[in-house]
Amino acid sequence: MQNITPQNINSRKFETHPKTGSLNARFVGAREGVSGSCTWLYHTSSDTQFLVDCGAFQGADEIPNQQDFPFDPSALRFVLLTHAHMDHCGRLPKLIEEGFQGKVYATQATRDLTLTMLQDAAKIGGADDLSHINNIDWSVIDADQGFKWGRPIPLADDLRVSFLRSSHILGASLVSITWKSKDNADRTICFSGDTGGQVKGNSYLPLMKNGQTPFLSSDYIVTEATYGNRTRDRSYMNSKIRTDLLSGIISRTVFEKKGRVIIPAFSLHRTQELIADIWSCLRAFDGETRHADKNLNVLIDSPLGRKVTEVYEPHLFSLSPNGKYRYLNPELSAHLGLSNDEIHDGFKTLISGEPLRVAKNSTITFSSSDPKGRQSIHDKLRDNQIVLASSGMCDFGPMKAYLKHVNNDPKNTIIITGFQSSGTAGASLLQSKSNSIGYDQNCAEVVDMSCYYSAHADKSQLLDFVFEAEQDQKKKVSATVFINHGTREAKHELAEAIKTRADKKIATDRSVHRVLTSNALWFDLDNGEYIDESSEVAYLKEENERLKKEMLVYKKK
Repeated sequence: MQNITPQNINSRKFETHPKTGSLNARFVGAREGVSGSCTWLYHTSSDTQFLVDCGAFQGADEIPNQQDFPFDPSALRFVLLTHAHMDHCGRLPKLIEEGFQGKVYATQATRDLTLTMLQDAAKIGGADDLSHINNIDWSVIDADQGFKWGRPIPLADDLRVSFLRSSHILGASLVSITWKSKDNADRTICFSGDTGGQVKGNSYLPLMKNGQTPFLSSDYIVTEATYGNRTRDRSYMNSKIRTDLLSGIISRTVFEKKGRVIIPAFSLHRTQELIADIWSCLRAFDGETRHADKNLNVLIDSPLGRKVTEVYEPHLFSLSPNGKYRYLNPELSAHLGLSNDEIHDGFKTLISGEPLRVAKNSTITFSSSDPKGRQSIHDKLRDNQIVLASSGMCDFGPMKAYLKHVNNDPKNTIIITGFQSSGTAGASLLQSKSNSIGYDQNCAEVVDMSCYYSAHADKSQLLDFVFEAEQDQKKKVSATVFINHGTREAKHELAEAIKTRADKKIATDRSVHRVLTSNALWFDLDNGEYIDESSEVAYLKEENERLKKEMLVYKKK
């Protein structure tokens, strides 16, 4: 990243915002991929510029992280943050570095998780990055006792925001912005952030309760399209099938083959879900006579996973003013056969560093964070039959070392639980397993369970997110849907699916009259039209040429 100084910031030529509609919006990131989510908005009557999310570009899309923002960060009044994944919050430090002094609105859980994730990422960048992170001015939307999902929060004259619960990860929210249009009517645009897979009547993943519905009064709905061209088999959305499969893999590997189960896991949310599922499996083993007298110890070797779990412990079990759990899946208690208080106590035990005894002969423990107390990989594998470790794609962290020890022994099993980017060690494991010709039978067994754990809604769930409305409420408006955060193919297929369902005019569905895929043009949210398209197209051509030159320079380096 270039060295930023006040002088070279002030010398930049920032792009201008239009002053036509009462509220104008432009998609800055995630237009052609699934990372870098960021939308720039301008409210004319209050002269307010702001963002919804400010995410990092990841994987093959990382080059844009080094590029300038199109807007002047010092001119922004605030950022509305949907959740703590890095592709939605990862460029906040750069925003601070370049002059942003406004507030970041988020839930308490999102604030704490974002700080944890950014601080971990800053280990690479050093003290300067940490100072930018520490300078974020947070406005926590659920800090007071009177908080309710959907409560309007004033941002400026004739401009307010409401946060609605999402089932994606802890703290995740829909962001719904309401403004007064030039015809003096209230208009609303709802940003999905990332849409979770938990749906009404089937909260099949262990931790999060369902609930992610835009207001019926939404004139615009911005939806992600990560899996907009994919429909999962229904068996992947069944908690019993998932935990039965996991139990079977553990039983076969540990008790029959006398091997070890190694699980690469992302530190944020996936590790915590796997803790719950493994806990459930071990309790079930305790009731089976064939396993009752056998020790089964689980080690979680993930420094970041431990820090994230420390955030999950208070927030996952937090209560709303009405006495209900704000985030906790009400089905988790039955899933584990324990009361919510007992589960909460278990999480407290885990983050204390003590072994959590989950069954007569079974424990779950976090690896010591003290260098003097750490065991060697050999000793950890000797003492633990199951190891849950970072990184999720097997390229870094403890997992890289574990694979060297376990991959050449067919007694062992490696369970993949998340998406593996092309070129990663995890992707190579899956590819070798799927290729029977190149697969070495003397290597560890590889099982792909990623479809069972996806935190993103698939195409059918995204359709329900857009259309489902309460039957007993009158639908006030017909919505325009924007599709962002997805590949071209995913956005196109989801757009066609939305149009097809809208044409059916199902009585209980929300009315949708138009579907647009995101681009770089400013959009007048009052008039529902793109602004000065000819000049924007000319700008885009110039920008593409500039990016090509920058990429050539980058490759030469």
